[in-house]
Amino acid sequence: MAGFLAILSKLASFSPPYVYGLIAVYLGADRLLWSLAENEEKEERGRRVLVGMLFLFAASAVAWLVWSRLYPAFGRELDGFGWLIIDAFLVTFFLVGLETAIFGLMPLAFLKGKELWGWSRVLWAAIFVPVVFLFVNVQFAVREDADLKLWDMIQAIILFVIFAIISVGFWGYFHPTSQSIRRRLSRSVRR
Repeated sequence: MAGFLAILSKLASFSPPYVYGLIAVYLGADRLLWSLAENEEKEERGRRVLVGMLFLFAASAVAWLVWSRLYPAFGRELDGFGWLIIDAFLVTFFLVGLETAIFGLMPLAFLKGKELWGWSRVLWAAIFVPVVFLFVNVQFAVREDADLKLWDMIQAIILFVIFAIISVGFWGYFHPTSQSIRRRLSRSVRR
């Protein structure tokens, strides 16, 4: 599913593409670690999420600051394949970190944001609001050399809604509650 959505993002020229593979790994690691964390108190889990997201956000900001200092020199003084890789790495690291932070902080039952939300809504808002602000500005900021049209923004919003519907549908289909409902319905239909 992650590969299909990544290819669909690439074909639609959706920039930056959503990193569903990273989110899938994040959720898989969450499920693995959940059994270890069951005995922890809500406060400790909330603190861990807060510290983790702050470090992720800080690392992303550092990548952005380093890239912004080097950007004017890329293609002129800093020319070559190695510099191209560094350029792509810094931008990708920033975007993946930012997307992971914003989606990971959402207070949904299967994301870490729920633990922070349950511990302290004030701290959740204190970190979520700046991340959302930066995310929106990065997504829709108009640069001098960019020709952003209204249709481009509408297309991005439409693609975001389509990906959200596919993601929620995929999650809902495989969620244990929906599976038990489907089993009960199939048993009642057979009778």
